[in-house]
Amino acid sequence: MDFGFELLKALVALLIVLGLLVMVLKYVKGRILPERGVIEMLHYQALGPKRGLAIIRVAGEHLLIGVGDQGISLLTKLDGRDLENALKTASAAAPDHAKTLGDWFREKFGKGRA
Repeated sequence: MDFGFELLKALVALLIVLGLLVMVLKYVKGRILPERGVIEMLHYQALGPKRGLAIIRVAGEHLLIGVGDQGISLLTKLDGRDLENALKTASAAAPDHAKTLGDWFREKFGKGRA
């Protein structure tokens, strides 16, 4: 009888803590996931330690940039319509374990829930 009561108390305490955590996350979601600005990173592909390619959108233009130890370089401008379709297709086809923690937070707490 004592074990059952202690287990019940622990479960109630856990539910209270989880409920408070959800409330706090909903309250501060604007600070955790700020609104999109003028520069938005659409995709990043690592090519090695401290090296990669990124597709970003700046003021409506899509750019492919290289990121490395020596800095950031503009590689080319991209066609926006074809790129958006390709990115949507790739993210829909990605398995759940391939999504980042940021993607998960945006889906659960972000505005527009894409």
